[in-house]
Amino acid sequence: FSPIILSATATGLMWYFILLPGTGVLSSLLNAIGLSSWDRNWLVDKGVAFNSVIVVNSWCWAGYYMIILYAAITSISQDVLEAAKIDGSTGFHRVRKIIIPMIWPVIIVTIVLQITGNLKAFDIIWVMTKGGPFYQNNVLTTLLYARMKEYNYGLANALSVIIFVISFVFTGISLKFMNRKDY
Repeated sequence: FSPIILSATATGLMWYFILLPGTGVLSSLLNAIGLSSWDRNWLVDKGVAFNSVIVVNSWCWAGYYMIILYAAITSISQDVLEAAKIDGSTGFHRVRKIIIPMIWPVIIVTIVLQITGNLKAFDIIWVMTKGGPFYQNNVLTTLLYARMKEYNYGLANALSVIIFVISFVFTGISLKFMNRKDY
């Protein structure tokens, strides 16, 4: 859970120095254990940079979503799970037919939070790659920031409206799934 406590800028800088080509912690570790052929330009290589940012962003938020889901699972009455066990259900069956349906609204809320959080992701991407290499890591928010720096407020405003509309659509779709009764 501790990555979520750190600011995204500090996290991005930390991972920037870990993934720094040649002198970063990961490169040094790979060289020390004899896997120097696995070393990459983690933040510069066109095929690897976007995946590196995804891994860092996932690492930052995984603990947050785990706590939300853990709270949902622990809120399930033990009587329900015990009754299912007495009725002979297996562990997989209990997860599929009891636990998931009971925490389905929480799962949907978590998905909505994840989608909207990724749509507004800026700080980690900007600190680690500034949208590069070759604009590969540009997302709507980094484009919005770049347009603001160029004093192109009209395009920046249009991008912010697009981000809002996409968030609104994904939230609506998620709410539609949340109201399903056939889990």
